[in-house]
Amino acid sequence: ANFNILNVFGLLLWLFGFLFETIADVQKLLWRMKEANHHSFICYGLWSLSRHPNYFGEICIWIGFYIASYSEFETNLQAIAALISPIFVTLLLVYISGIPLLESAADKQWGDDKAYKDYKQRVPVLIPWIGRTGDAPF
Repeated sequence: ANFNILNVFGLLLWLFGFLFETIADVQKLLWRMKEANHHSFICYGLWSLSRHPNYFGEICIWIGFYIASYSEFETNLQAIAALISPIFVTLLLVYISGIPLLESAADKQWGDDKAYKDYKQRVPVLIPWIGRTGDAPF
């Protein structure tokens, strides 16, 4: 098969997601290494753009991989079957295990903290800049 615009877009999205997730994870690791931060929440760097930037990056990785490989599918059934993975990961992170569990734990720990309430109202849950804020699931 020929390399086409979908391959390029998918690979760029994959790379963007990989970098976004990696940077978010490193930022959180460095944050946690400082003892002064053990009882506070992270809200700088990518964490100022999304409350779960690592999950946003992970979802971009899966969608990017799907888009990059789309032109290689020989049948519609293959394309639909391959779509199961990015959909499953997204649903798992957004509605089942990832965001709901972490948001609940954060609410229990910092729910009365004015700075946390402001952060929650200002910063999107998942998608930087355009995502929903507050208690919205996505």
